Amino acid sequence: MTWYEIAEVVLAAALLVFVVVMVVSPPLRARTKVLLQKRLFTYKYDYRREWLRFIGTLSVSGEEQVHATAIRAVAQIVNSPGGALWVKREDGESYEPIASWKCDASDLGSVDEDSSLIRFLQDQQWIIDLNELDKHPGRYTKLDPASFFPEREPWWLIVPMFLGNRLFGFIMLLKPPVLVKLNFEDHDILKTVGRQVATHIDQAEADRRLAEAKQFGAYNRLTAFLMHDLNNLIAQQSLVVENAERFRHNPKFVDDAIKTISHSVERMRRLMEQLSSASTTPVKKRVNLCRVVEQAIQRTSGRSPAPRLEGCDRDIHVLGDAERLTMVIQHLLRNAQEATPETGEVTVSAAATNGMAHVAIRDTGCGMSADFIRNRLFRPFDSTKGSQGMGIGVYQAREYARALGGQLEVTSEPKVGSEFRLRLPLA
Repeated sequence: MTWYEIAEVVLAAALLVFVVVMVVSPPLRARTKVLLQKRLFTYKYDYRREWLRFIGTLSVSGEEQVHATAIRAVAQIVNSPGGALWVKREDGESYEPIASWKCDASDLGSVDEDSSLIRFLQDQQWIIDLNELDKHPGRYTKLDPASFFPEREPWWLIVPMFLGNRLFGFIMLLKPPVLVKLNFEDHDILKTVGRQVATHIDQAEADRRLAEAKQFGAYNRLTAFLMHDLNNLIAQQSLVVENAERFRHNPKFVDDAIKTISHSVERMRRLMEQLSSASTTPVKKRVNLCRVVEQAIQRTSGRSPAPRLEGCDRDIHVLGDAERLTMVIQHLLRNAQEATPETGEVTVSAAATNGMAHVAIRDTGCGMSADFIRNRLFRPFDSTKGSQGMGIGVYQAREYARALGGQLEVTSEPKVGSEFRLRLPLA
């Protein structure tokens, strides 16, 4: 047998083995198909046009529309009619739904970082096709779709967003009117734009934090001016004290002294309403929470509707500063009063469960939308009171609660009312 005949037999045997392997191995068959498509066929996308459209969509978003525009930029590539975005907060252990575009995501909750979805996205870095998951669940091992959203009929794709090797978040897209089967090009471009969107959102968050830092710098400068005013008030009252012994029997001096003190008190009250007496290191002493609540109610009872105490266990003690805790609850009560008509109700209750103290402040006022709570309520220097407010009260209340190891939470419904829940560790 010649070398030519031997080579012919070997090639024929190799071809036969290849055909048999292709028949019995779907993964190898799929990889071969993709390889042939990449090498022998024209591409599905005009990548230059798609990338210019993608960048153009991202570039038109303002600060308030960054997240929604990011969803839109990804959705338009596969003609999806809408979607929602989950991002992991810096201080959280779960991925929170922070934005949506052309869909109702109000019933979608957070996804824990230990869930099968997050583990799958982090390990595989795949685009999850929920339609394919229904038909071929074996391709998505260790992924339990019911664990992260039970009602998933209108949803189609889950696109991960990575910063380096860290899962920054993910976008979930709705099914288009005409459902198409995705190929390797769709997966490649979606993974690429997912990384770009993560970078875009992270940069926007960094810009926002920088802007807040600049605002705090301006706030510190404002504090310096206000301290100057306080020094002037102290100087005025010092003159009254110095001259009191000599002119105490002079009625005109007494009248002037009363006017000076009254004026000083009024100015100091206005200053103290704008400034926080918070220190950088919070004081932690054993405080009776019920007494703090009662003190805050007493200070705000002059306004309508007057707060009503529904219940308070007098054995609740927390670690903190009594005056600062009183100011926090007092601020939340005043906000509730301002949002509630005089015919409405503002109620307060305090209880202790599972090692935590809970103070609930409820009102029957105008309420807040979910978008306002998510994007504006805790943002410093963003006030709905115009020039009358500095927009840092609720932000400071939350930060002080966090400094004590607790949290400030809120639920609200427009035209129904709101509930603020202050949670603090028991002493």
